[in-house]
Amino acid sequence: MSVPTMPGVTAERITTSRITTRVLFTGPEDGVPVVFLQGNMSSATWWEETMLALPAGYRGIAPDLRGFGGADPEAKVDATRGMGDYVDDVMALLDQLGVDRFHLIGMSLGGNVAWHLMADYGDRIMSVTQSGPGSPYGFCGTRLDGTPIYDDFAGSGAGLSNQLLIEQLVAKNDGIDSPFTARNAFRLLVWGPGVIPEREDDFVAACLEMQLGDQAYPGDFVESPNWPGFAPGVWGSINALSPKHLKNPEAILAADAKPPVLWVRGDGDLAVTDGAASDPATQGAMGRKPDYPGPEVYPAPADDQSDPGLSRPLRRGWRQLRRGRDRRLRARAQHDQARRVQPGVPRPFGKSNPMRRRRMKKTMRLLAVLLAFALVASACGGDDSGGDDTTTTTVAATTTTTSGGGDDTTTTTEAMMDGISCDEPIVVGVITDLTGNLAIYGAHMNRAVPIGFAWATGNEPQTGEDQTYMLDECEINVKIRDDNGVADTTTTVARELIEVDGADILIGTVSSGNTAGLQGLARDNDVILIAAPAAATDITGKDFDPNTFRASRSNYQDGIAICDSLTKQYDTFVQIAPDYSFGYGGAEAYRGACTANGGTFPADDIFAPADTQDFTPYMETIKDVEAEALLVTWAGGGFVPLLQAATDLGVLEDKVLASPFVDNVVMPIFFGNAIGSTSTILYHYTAPDNAANDYLIAEAAKQGAFPDLFDADGMNAAIMTVEALRATEGAADADSLRSALEGLSFEGPKGLIEVRPEDHVAVQDMYIVTLLNLDDPEFKYFEYVETVRPNPPCLLEGDFASRCGSLPTSLGG
Repeated sequence: MSVPTMPGVTAERITTSRITTRVLFTGPEDGVPVVFLQGNMSSATWWEETMLALPAGYRGIAPDLRGFGGADPEAKVDATRGMGDYVDDVMALLDQLGVDRFHLIGMSLGGNVAWHLMADYGDRIMSVTQSGPGSPYGFCGTRLDGTPIYDDFAGSGAGLSNQLLIEQLVAKNDGIDSPFTARNAFRLLVWGPGVIPEREDDFVAACLEMQLGDQAYPGDFVESPNWPGFAPGVWGSINALSPKHLKNPEAILAADAKPPVLWVRGDGDLAVTDGAASDPATQGAMGRKPDYPGPEVYPAPADDQSDPGLSRPLRRGWRQLRRGRDRRLRARAQHDQARRVQPGVPRPFGKSNPMRRRRMKKTMRLLAVLLAFALVASACGGDDSGGDDTTTTTVAATTTTTSGGGDDTTTTTEAMMDGISCDEPIVVGVITDLTGNLAIYGAHMNRAVPIGFAWATGNEPQTGEDQTYMLDECEINVKIRDDNGVADTTTTVARELIEVDGADILIGTVSSGNTAGLQGLARDNDVILIAAPAAATDITGKDFDPNTFRASRSNYQDGIAICDSLTKQYDTFVQIAPDYSFGYGGAEAYRGACTANGGTFPADDIFAPADTQDFTPYMETIKDVEAEALLVTWAGGGFVPLLQAATDLGVLEDKVLASPFVDNVVMPIFFGNAIGSTSTILYHYTAPDNAANDYLIAEAAKQGAFPDLFDADGMNAAIMTVEALRATEGAADADSLRSALEGLSFEGPKGLIEVRPEDHVAVQDMYIVTLLNLDDPEFKYFEYVETVRPNPPCLLEGDFASRCGSLPTSLGG
């Protein structure tokens, strides 16, 4: 192989009982062995920086796998053996080198080899580090549980590869004259603009050394009568990754010896993930592969498959392993300090180490490690024949290793994506109530929006009215303004942000009524409004505007969540709500949801002015209604006099108070008699279990606070903004942002948020909890019961009604 090695890396050509190949070495010959296994479209060359970063006393060993780099071109991959050829090659090499026990690092294809080494040779492996490994079930063509969609495993194997990519590889084109050259693919997916490594020529050359053809890369495939029309063949690495040929994951779970495992995932990895760009199901859902039968028939569960595949060991005796559910983790300092590990060497030695599925923030040095599934994905644009020159660009992740001296080496993963740039700073105006009646909620937004921008951009949270965050080469100016909870002030502040400051995007506000005014301004000035935390149904219902998107939940999500539980306990309801859009939406949603579940309302809904202080006449009316439960939709300080009147008049003696739990400050006042009760809450910091929520908690703690009811909404609004700008590559015009936001999904402190393209509702998790106390100094009031995910009806009216498409337009379907 003609690719040179770095100083300190030795290359030897070794012939074993199975294959002749090039093997790279670092460190002393008697050092502790650390074996590195590459991914597709790469070679051992890609591991050199990591091998050189190994601590003293470790010996790096990285072979060119069969079909790549300097491996014997006559040695073909028998795909019908799955990872069998690779496993046998690795063990033959280690036996020849006299290596008995070793640490193991696998990436992408090499990760699948590592799974099978764990199954067959676990007693010889001291630890495993998996960097973006393929699912143990294989890539494409199966349901979540690994069972085949079709008997012939249609949709997996070499047919996934794009011929335009293969043509450029065959031509050994190392230039940039086609979007499908290796160099362009790496620049788009691996290095990112501005961080092209000095050894780019070497990495490209290493890729072009790979063996190509029907018996090499990508291999052969056969036509299938099943969608999408191809099934795996019998040669090459891509066919070897088909679930048709891989070893059953039960063999991994059943292994007697189970080494500790560290699982590192890049938050930019769109290859080994649900909805991978190279998955035919993803292409079908995008309309780029015709006749897609839909996700119920042909799902794309590459990422989720790893959950059952790797968590079942907990129930099967593999007690040292556990996995997280986080899809995005930009680890902060406390994570780095607490979870520092040597590459492939989970500590402490000789003891079990939890598997940590982690996505990490940017580190000091770039190691060009190709998650090569993603490179296949970059070229898999469906049918590219004809005049359609559309190119699908995906995001890959880059694993880097940095050494802090001594034994404290940290393995991290950096998301490398298309660099974001913009000619002028992007201005985001945040409007919230910091001094008015709803200031207790505005404080949540004021705290959490900066935390969200910091999380999403990799910067540090800032304070003050004017803040700046860098998204690659693009400057985002965040301007936080107080509207005092007054509608006229909301409008004035918004106009100033748009006309004077040049705001491209607005976020806000607390009051649903005031948010309605923002919708008109966003429409008239053609800017985007992200509604948070206002919950009024009308925002994405009868008042729908194409420029408005939710980050918060709607009244209907509240109603669906609580009524599902309440109607199992009570049959009749009466309700009171404030006399404005939030109250109307809440009352409508509760009545609709509870009625749909069999509940009845023997009286009309009661509406009181939002500034009511004396609720006596309203409670006298409610007391006379023959109902078992009193439903309350309210926001702000009115909770206290409402509850006082209900107590004084004996309303709560014959009616159960039914309301979602609220913020930490109001809870002790409003729910003092509800200890032991179970209800819903849209967010409490103790309920979600994910990295974004951990980050929110940690950053709030630095401010001497705990996240409260709407902190998640604030953080989500910021993340939503940044993810939209990523998708537009820095374009902030309304047309580009609309296209990006419709159908956008992202991970926040409440987990996955999905923006429905039809009506811009943010589908998200909510929580059922039991109230345990109201005096915990850290507001740990609740015991988590379960997570629910209400999917409300589409309530668009007039000219927009047709946008609802196949979505239900009422709770009855």
